[in-house]
Formats: sequence, C-alpha cells, structure tokens
Amino acid sequence: MTLTRRELLFGGMAASVAGLYRCSRFQPDVVGGPYDVAVVGSGFAGTYLALQTASAGLETVIVEAAPEKGIDYISPQAGNPFAFRNTGEIDYNVNGSRVIGVGGTSRHWTGRVNRLRPSDFRLSSEFGLDVDWPIAYEDLAPYYCEAERLLSVFGGPMVPGAEPRRNCPYPRQFEHAYRPPEIVVDGEALPFFGVATSARSSSGQPVRLAEEEIPRFTHLAAATMLAGFQVTRIATLDGETVDHLVLCSTDGKEHHLRARCFVLAAGVIETPRLLLRSRSRWFPDGLGNSHDLVGRFFVEHPTLVLRFTPAGARELAVGAHRTYHFNDRFRSEKLNACHYQLRVGRSGDVDWKLRPETQPRPENRVTLSGERRDRFGSPTIELAFGFSGRDRRSIERGMEFLRQEARALGAEPSKLELGRWFRDHPAGTCRMGFDPSDSVVDRHNRVFGVENLYVSGATTFPTSGTSNPTATVVAMTLRLAEHLVQIY
Repeated sequence: MTLTRRELLFGGMAASVAGLYRCSRFQPDVVGGPYDVAVVGSGFAGTYLALQTASAGLETVIVEAAPEKGIDYISPQAGNPFAFRNTGEIDYNVNGSRVIGVGGTSRHWTGRVNRLRPSDFRLSSEFGLDVDWPIAYEDLAPYYCEAERLLSVFGGPMVPGAEPRRNCPYPRQFEHAYRPPEIVVDGEALPFFGVATSARSSSGQPVRLAEEEIPRFTHLAAATMLAGFQVTRIATLDGETVDHLVLCSTDGKEHHLRARCFVLAAGVIETPRLLLRSRSRWFPDGLGNSHDLVGRFFVEHPTLVLRFTPAGARELAVGAHRTYHFNDRFRSEKLNACHYQLRVGRSGDVDWKLRPETQPRPENRVTLSGERRDRFGSPTIELAFGFSGRDRRSIERGMEFLRQEARALGAEPSKLELGRWFRDHPAGTCRMGFDPSDSVVDRHNRVFGVENLYVSGATTFPTSGTSNPTATVVAMTLRLAEHLVQIY
C-alpha cells in the first residue's frame, strides 16, 4: 500500500485505541516523499521550523505520533509507547512536562516568554561553572525579536539592569505603565521588570499551535502533516547519513519516510529515546551516541513558593514581577543562579517564587529500559534524576533571601507557607557544544558524525539558565531553519 502525502494529511490512517498493534515489518510502505525536510514532532521546535522551511519552498513534512483528534497516549495503559519509570532520587513526573498531541506542549503552555541572559551562555568562562554554550546571546538576539513577534508577546519598556538587554521593543506593550514593587534587601533595592507574556486571543490565551500555526503550515504548497505515526527508528545505510525514518501507523503497519534532511523535535525525553534505539553496526549504542552522551545532563527548574498576605499588599501592583538580581552573585559563590518572581493577586495575596537552575550532571539521564517494551516492541525509557550538593546549597541560599524579601514586605516567617514542585521546564539530554567528546550536536544543532540529522528544542540546551525556555527554543529554531534553508 502506497499513500500520497495529501491522503495522509492529519492522520488519515488513524485508528481506535483497540486497533493498536505492534508494527508489522513485512513489506513496509513508502510514505510519500522523498521530502527535503522531515521534522519529528509538532511542538514549538517542530512547528516553527517546518513553517520556515516550507515557506521557503522546501518540501517539508511534520511527523506527529498522536492522531489529529488525539489519543491519550500518556495515560497509564498496557503497551503505552510513552511509558516511563523513575530510577533516581527524584520521582519526576515526565508526563507533567510533555504533551503527546498535535501542537505539543503549546496545548497547556501558560505563555511566559522571557529570554536567557548573556551570562547564561558563558558559565564556564565567567564563573568557572559547567560549560559555555557554543553560541552567544548576541547570536540569538535577532531571532529572539522574531520569536517574540511570532508568539504575540506583550511586555513593558526595558528596565536597565533588571532584564536582558534588548535590540527591539516587545511587539505589544502593557496597557498600563509598569509599576515595580519597592523591596529593599541587604540595603539594595531589587530591580524588577514585568514578565512578558504571549496572548493572541481576546481572552488572553497564549499561542496554541494546533489552532493557529499548524493550519497555517498545512495551507502551504510545500507542507505535509502526518499525524498518527510513531517514529520507531532512524535508519542509516552508510553510517554517515540518515536514509529514512521507520514509522508505525495506528493500524499496526510499518512505513518508511525518506528526506534529504531530518530534524528531531520530539522533546527532551523522546528525542534521546529515538536516538538510543536507532542502533546499527556503525552506531551500536545508538545514533550519535559514540561518546555515550545521548540522554545525559537532564536539567529542570524546581520552584519553591512562599505564600502570604503582606502588610500593605494593596499598594503592590497586581501582576507578575521578576528579578534576576541575585543570579550572578550566586554563581560567583559557585552556586546555581536563582530568579525570583513576585505574583500579586487582586485580593492582596502574594506568591514569592524562587526558581533555581539545576546542575547539569551526566548521571542525570534518560536511558532505555532493559525490561519494558511498548506495543511496538521498542524499549520504554527510564529517568535517573537527583539533586547535587550544589543544587541543595543553592536552594538553601535562595530560601534565605526569599525569607528576607518576605520580611521586607511585612510577613513573619511563622506565617510563611512553603511549597515545592517542578516548573515543567526539562532541558538537556542532547546538549550542543564545541566537540563530540562533550556534546551531541554542534553549534548548528547537527548531530556529530551524521551529515543530515539535526535536533531542535530545549533538549539541546547545555545549561538551563533560570528563564522560561520557550522564547529561547523558538529563537534557536528560527536560527536552525535559516541555516537549513541556506544549505538545502
């Protein structure tokens, strides 16, 4: 059975859950193509890359595991392709930070859009910590501007010394003049800025890719969307280039998809899983894994919250206020940076949030299970994640300042309520770098040792910084798309 690209638009092969079986490996079908660019995943990294390449005339296909209408793949069920198990200190909810569906995590994204800071890219050279990125803030600056435009971001005028320097205003400005809170800690006034936010609809809802951007993509002449196809393997025939992807459709049949260039944008968990299970005689431990680095250096943003109603709360401006004032001070003390965010509700309640980095360590990693298999016969994943001593010291130091800041607002420590969770900002696992001995992809996101295979998304972050990742993900995606258009 050979299917055209248009026949497969938005999951023409989608079947019910009851019809899902392990892929048949006999006489695989060729799914359209060959394409110029094949993108795995339809989240921010996949959709915005595909929009750029298809708009430039490159025949581009997005392959998405979930059918158009969606099957709840991430619910507990036998044979779940996206099952996972924690093996480390922290019981991390993988499914809280991903969505297996058309549009990916944009389906539950809260819309916070902030840039990384210049020093986030230079931890080793400036502070003697971890690694430098192979790109600088200046390399991403113009792409940040375009990312903010695409995400319909609104914010306030730049506050010098508070947020990263900008070479363009936000596409939309706050309706009212920004009024920062006045808080003094250790004799220093904390510099705050208003948190930039995506809001495209009249209701204030942030960008939802499945509703807006993916329909824009599918209307392009060079665009194809394949929903309901799980990529199970990346195949190379010569050890230097990818020849095709092996797909399983929801009716249990195997298909092959060929392209000139392949981009993995399946997220921080599924991208390394796909590379690790794509073994061959050239890559016996997984594609691009010659140095045992695929899946390593998983990082997240733990979030600690103090909730209280301070004296004079009515004088604080309602909204979210952020400061990076202590970031570089912490790093100079060989700690992780921590940003603080003050959320003031209309009723006068206040949340003080502390959001630190976690140290990128090789032992925090995604691996393949040696025992568990999904319904396609592929190993499921295991995640080992724990805090280092530096992580714990950073949190303790951050909490000291958090309590000082609360006292500055008139709250007594005995009345403070502490909560802790993760912010659903996973990163790492296929880090970018200067050399294959310490990274998986190069400064252009190409997998070392494979000519036509790229990775896009937060999975390539060498370190996490303390900002929300979406603006940087989209900026890096636009930079990669420009590179691919130039060479393909």
